Amino acid sequence: MAKRRNWTAIGFGLEVIAGVAVTISIMLAIPVALVGLGAIVWGLFPTQTKKLGQKLLGKSIGPREYISLHEAATRAYEETEETLVAWAAETPLPNGNKAVLSWCAYALVGKNRQTPIFGKRVPSRVRRRIKADELKQGHFGDDARTFTTYGKTEPEFVDLEIKEADFQQRLEEIKTWAGGDAEPDDREETPFPDMTIKELFYYIGNDTDFLDAESEILTDENWIKIGDEIRDQASVGRLTFWGRVYGKQWGKMFGKNPLTEISKEYWKEGKFTYQFFEEGEKDPPHTHQQGDDEGLRDLRVNRSQVMQIWPSKNKSAAGKPLKRSLPSWSELETRFKELETALKGAQIIAQSGSSGEHWRLAPVLNHEAKRLFEVLATMAGERLLQDFPAEVEKHQPVKMENDPLIRWYKALANIAQRYEFGQEEKERKEDGSFAGLLHTGYIRDPASASATFCLELASKDLENGTG
Repeated sequence: MAKRRNWTAIGFGLEVIAGVAVTISIMLAIPVALVGLGAIVWGLFPTQTKKLGQKLLGKSIGPREYISLHEAATRAYEETEETLVAWAAETPLPNGNKAVLSWCAYALVGKNRQTPIFGKRVPSRVRRRIKADELKQGHFGDDARTFTTYGKTEPEFVDLEIKEADFQQRLEEIKTWAGGDAEPDDREETPFPDMTIKELFYYIGNDTDFLDAESEILTDENWIKIGDEIRDQASVGRLTFWGRVYGKQWGKMFGKNPLTEISKEYWKEGKFTYQFFEEGEKDPPHTHQQGDDEGLRDLRVNRSQVMQIWPSKNKSAAGKPLKRSLPSWSELETRFKELETALKGAQIIAQSGSSGEHWRLAPVLNHEAKRLFEVLATMAGERLLQDFPAEVEKHQPVKMENDPLIRWYKALANIAQRYEFGQEEKERKEDGSFAGLLHTGYIRDPASASATFCLELASKDLENGTG
């Protein structure tokens, strides 16, 4: 009986062991089968399997498709260190700062911005490709981590990325530059606005061989000659311009219009107003086109492009103020007379009261004639102070005026005695209460009045022996 119980126990133990063995075999077989099935699925549908794995695991499987532009620029610099490419990247910007990785990013993108770059447009969290035209309108910053449009202070795109495959292909091309097989995309090929229009005229007038050696003082004809040369270079695409649309409707509440790259086609009709020479003017239009009431202001160019087109003859002279001689009184008289027909019926209107003093030329239908008149009047106001300081001293309103344009208006009123008094009107506050009197006046036929006054000043010049 005891033997029988022992054999029963042994049999039961063997059954348990067999059951455990079967269970372990099944547990081992399932993962192996799943791995095998996964391998088959991966082989049949590699792309779909990879994307599914990324969604499930929340991370990349295999080689990364995208890398940050910062990392790509860093690797590009490391793999070209102590070569021509790295030397170009380390060259300081015109402001003295260095932007090594940003330069490497420009090199990766290419001259025509052909390499796809991706980023998130603030405040979006969606990654999208940055268009080539968009890349031409701004610059990389924060060591190739951000992209900012010209004229703005905050980045427009962040979390910049490039495809690993595109990076590898572009890196091989960049490496050939180090061996002298090709020229690197230098800073001139990614121009940015770092030179004002006034500085451009100063540079060409003083520091290049564009003018004759004896033309140290830039004459009226010469600065127009320089302007025509600049427009020629811009119209054929050699010189890039940036500017802001001159629109009075924006005002302080909305801030400045953004700085925008100007198409070369603009210069087929666009002309300079030359008001950027006048210190007293506030945001004057720098250019105009026929029939365009707005024009452009705050014009800027790229210094490297400028020096390529007009090499400096004397580097030590850079930044020296441009000396511009003013037209003679006889020349001014002739030019004012040419505007008499275009400005027929216009008046210089003056208003003074609780809101201050205001002078303006109105009504004017020919805006090109208006701008030319204001340029001539500004030069006349400058010359008046230069040639007749004693006469200016006698007339307090003229003496106290710093704006040469308004100085000329006040000289017509006070020295030439062309001012006529208008009506007095009562000014009211917002609550309807009396605020004071508004005094008005005007100068008729401003072009004719200016021409006559210039003729009188020309005769005084001759009397003094200075004409």
